[in-house]
Amino acid sequence: MGKKLTQVFILLTILLTAQVIQNIKEDSTVELTYRITKSQLIAHVDENSLKTNKFNFDWHYFPEGTKITVLINYDEAGMNADFILDNLTDDFVYSIDALKIIVFNHLVHTYRLSYALTMYWNDLGELADGYSLYFYPYFTPGLSTWNYFTAIGEEYRIFYEDLASQGHDVSCDYATKTTSDKFIFEFWNGGNFTGKYKTVVIDSGFDNPISISYDNLFKIVINKNTGFIEGFHIKGRTLGTLNQSHFNVLLDYQYDKIGSSMSGFTLGTNFIVDPYLGRKIGVISGLLIILSLTISLPLFIRKRRKRINNKTILNNSQ
Repeated sequence: MGKKLTQVFILLTILLTAQVIQNIKEDSTVELTYRITKSQLIAHVDENSLKTNKFNFDWHYFPEGTKITVLINYDEAGMNADFILDNLTDDFVYSIDALKIIVFNHLVHTYRLSYALTMYWNDLGELADGYSLYFYPYFTPGLSTWNYFTAIGEEYRIFYEDLASQGHDVSCDYATKTTSDKFIFEFWNGGNFTGKYKTVVIDSGFDNPISISYDNLFKIVINKNTGFIEGFHIKGRTLGTLNQSHFNVLLDYQYDKIGSSMSGFTLGTNFIVDPYLGRKIGVISGLLIILSLTISLPLFIRKRRKRINNKTILNNSQ
């Protein structure tokens, strides 16, 4: 399945790259403004935790709502752009790798991020200052692009159907919508899974044991005429254990082109990440409460008989 998906991916991205010349005139420049609408990351791994509502741009950190100017142009070298924020500038080059990041990785991004945070927390501590900037302004408009998203969604759907047929409590859904001027692709997957990490991720080689409740949501809106992305939103939640480390991760990241709007998610809205870890903790807490009451009640009665009224001892015993 993974090999077939990769072949489809390479073929379609070659077609997409070949179409760039048809949609943007050489040596032309277009200026756009985007807003990083959401950049929330909350993560707990064992005793470690972080929480941020900022994003990282060239190792400077900015709050949600910050605007970014984008200068897009096309020359003989291909599609490229400059991202400008305050006095900072970063560049972007249209490439197959960029398409990979957007589609292939981000469909299950929160699941992957949870693995990275759990395995390499010490190396990812800078995320506490601001989430990494994922920003991509353009997809070549045209039928091959719309078919590309449909093919990726269908491959994942079949992949998850096969997992479900093996008895795994996971599922996947996607939807596409085309209006007079917009193409919309939405994707969701999630469930409750115990096994090897790589089992629910296409083309992953990690064998680490994982027990997890999770979901990933992805949505993108592309202008059919210009190819400019009008909205991009990834969101997800994970809760579980990996290599015996407990983790709990919430991610909500979105950017929008100024003057455009993107509606909320429609897929996966009824799914709730199963707080099985919380239930286990609840059971343990319940046993501790019962044990505490079993010990403290005789002590309380005995102290009452001795007419001792010490609120501190009573509070400690409970």
